[in-house]
Amino acid sequence: MQAKDMTPGNSTISLTISACRKAGQWERVLQVLELMHRKGLQLDEAIYLQAITACGHGGQWGRAVQLLEDMRLRLGPVGNPAYGALLAVWA
Repeated sequence: MQAKDMTPGNSTISLTISACRKAGQWERVLQVLELMHRKGLQLDEAIYLQAITACGHGGQWGRAVQLLEDMRLRLGPVGNPAYGALLAVWA
């Protein structure tokens, strides 16, 4: 019997990060992102925005800024939703 690839897709990652964000577990969000980077998975804007929000709500503004920069480096120019998410963490 051949093993199937059990790598989660972006929708699964997004749901996981959303659950962690709602539970106030910003550290877990960063762990999930790191794991996905190590596995070579391409994270999309929605995942980054949730991670930025999670860090901001956890009082980790520096990490939120780092995530925005990482998003810019990996995905290219960021738009208003990304800056809006970053600004919302200070509101």
